[in-house]
Amino acid sequence: MLVGYGPEPLSIESFVERALPSLGKRFVSTQHRLSNVSVQLTGETARVEAYVLAFHVEAGDAGRRLHTFAGRYIDSFETRGGRWKIAQRVLRNDWSTVEAMGDAMTGTWIASGRAGSPDPMFD
Repeated sequence: MLVGYGPEPLSIESFVERALPSLGKRFVSTQHRLSNVSVQLTGETARVEAYVLAFHVEAGDAGRRLHTFAGRYIDSFETRGGRWKIAQRVLRNDWSTVEAMGDAMTGTWIASGRAGSPDPMFD
């Protein structure tokens, strides 16, 4: 699979090698949401557009900052061995912003999603 997240397409393996360590070092929390999925099916191929809304929380000496990204994945799917696979992905940036965050909400919930935290999805 090729991903077009910048000026030159990368293999998914190359992208993951670069992106995951960078995200893990820079942000204390990330979340991605997909919506408004549109599929154009033509035989053994499909063109798929999905909106992505991504939130990344950065913690530093000046406090927390929220990086918000709104864009679209534009994917080309193929059937391979009877299974649908993404053959190519392009990411488009519709808008983005970085803003200071205030205090976190108070409550009695358990933080989730990090190694070592009691999250039932990671047991």
